[in-house]
Amino acid sequence: MIKILLACNAGMSTSLLAEMMNQSAKKEGLDCKIWCIDREKVDSQIEECDVLLLGPQIRQSYKRLWTKYGETIPVAMISSTDYGHLDGEHVLQYALSLYKKFYEQKKRIGFQDWREERKEDPCRK
Repeated sequence: MIKILLACNAGMSTSLLAEMMNQSAKKEGLDCKIWCIDREKVDSQIEECDVLLLGPQIRQSYKRLWTKYGETIPVAMISSTDYGHLDGEHVLQYALSLYKKFYEQKKRIGFQDWREERKEDPCRK
């Protein structure tokens, strides 16, 4: 089971995206646990997740969370486009690609990587 944690300001708007991601995972037959929390609760739940994705509204927390947890799990931003369109399928695929890159290829996700990956993402329409 791949556990994906989404963090945002209050966990409300991101709950819709988490639901869309759960629906996509179920549709694709993937074994995933996807949930969202307020950014202030990340420390208490970080050991429960395999991937940490941050909503665009907490971009200012990215550096701190990446510095603190980036050695042990992939930490990345959700693109504002995917977030705004509630594109659960694409965000799920992004999280799975981060998981694969980090755990299977043993490659740490660099601080700037999420920006470059979003520009080069072949899944982007």
